[in-house]
Amino acid sequence: MKRILSVAAACAVLTLGSGADAAPSQKSLDLARRYFTAVEIDKNLDALMKSVIPTMVEMQAQRYPNLTAEQRAIVRGAAAESMSVLMPKIVEAYIPEIADNFTVEELEALVGFYESPVGRSISAKLPAMGPSMNRIMLKLIPEAQADMLSRLCSKIDCSSATPSNSPKGS
Repeated sequence: MKRILSVAAACAVLTLGSGADAAPSQKSLDLARRYFTAVEIDKNLDALMKSVIPTMVEMQAQRYPNLTAEQRAIVRGAAAESMSVLMPKIVEAYIPEIADNFTVEELEALVGFYESPVGRSISAKLPAMGPSMNRIMLKLIPEAQADMLSRLCSKIDCSSATPSNSPKGS
C-alpha cells in the first residue's frame, strides 16, 4: 500500500506541473515505463480499484438507502467497466509526467529498487492490503466528514443550508 500511496502522491504532485518547457528525453520515458512495469502499476491499480469499488458502492448505499441489491450490482459493474477503460489512459498520461519530473539518475534508482528482489517482494505484498485499507477508510470517512462540516460551519453560517439525502430530480 505504501507504494500505491507513493505512486498516487507522486502522480498528484506531478499534476501541479513542473514548469519545464522541454519534452522529456526518450531515456527518461523508457525509464518511467520500466518503473511502472517494475511496480506492476496495472496489477496494483486493478487491485486498488477492485477494493475501492465496494467502498464506493457502500457509500452510495448509505446515501441512497433505497438502492436494491440489483442496483448496487449495476453500480459495481458500471464502475468496474469505467475504471478498466480509464486506468490505462491514466498510466499513459503519467509516464511523461514521471519522466519530466524525475532525473535519469532518480528514475534509474527507482527502477533498480523495484526490479530488485526486495522491491519485487514489496510489490507482491501491496495489492493484498487494499481491502483492509478500504475498510479503514470507510470506517473513518464519516468522522472526517463530520469534522470537515464542523470546521466549515465554524467559518460560515451553515444554519440556512439544508442537506439533501435524496438524489436531484426525485
